[in-house]
Amino acid sequence: MARGSLAMLSCLLVAVIGSAHADAPEALVGGQYVTGNEFPYLVSIRNQGELHCGGAIISEYFILTAAHCVLPLLSIPMNQVTVVTSTNHLNIGGEVHKVAAYIPHPEYDERDTWFNDIGLIKLAQPIRFSATQQPIRLPTSPPPVNTYATIAAWGATEVPLRSVSSRLKKVDLKMIPRTDCQSYYHDTTIVDKQICTLNQKDVGTCAGDSGSPLACRGVLVGVVSGGIPCALGLPDVFTNVYAYLDFIKRSMSL
Repeated sequence: MARGSLAMLSCLLVAVIGSAHADAPEALVGGQYVTGNEFPYLVSIRNQGELHCGGAIISEYFILTAAHCVLPLLSIPMNQVTVVTSTNHLNIGGEVHKVAAYIPHPEYDERDTWFNDIGLIKLAQPIRFSATQQPIRLPTSPPPVNTYATIAAWGATEVPLRSVSSRLKKVDLKMIPRTDCQSYYHDTTIVDKQICTLNQKDVGTCAGDSGSPLACRGVLVGVVSGGIPCALGLPDVFTNVYAYLDFIKRSMSL
């Protein structure tokens, strides 16, 4: 297939690197800096001003993220947590939003973080949509495979991990069939509620458990959930948003 044809199949994977798993450093390895409003639905979830996880705007009040990002926030004062939109920088610009509620998936189990790893954050006040902050559409069908993706993140630029970039970066990856992904994972089962992307060595996320959005053709298809850490050329794993539409819609009606 010609490179131009591949470009037509490109998708957008946005993975903001946070601190949900303190023992699993998360960072984007390789890539180019993002300019302009390429990812207006991308948010950073912060605890006392420090990056905690990523997420995606899905309505004026709701942010979609991972359950493993939401659960730790339940034990801290809500006024310590904010959601920042409308910026490609960790320390410059953006709009700060207060939080009103957390909604982790009820069947998420911290002892088995690969499954049902999805949750929502409700904001105290609505987001005023603009060119730099707007929602991404939810899927109406299962995600495609064998398409190119772009991962965007605030993180280290090389292995071994060094300093974390304060500017958003992006890297091209590829979504792969679940059966291909399974061949890399011998101790767990990849199910149809999950999506995989395959990284070339020295490109991708480390650990990847950051709650950030995988989008394809303007549609949110996945949430970062797991993977073998640090850009080893092995798949990253995501929660399949399409499989959880009922949970998302019920949560948004609360």
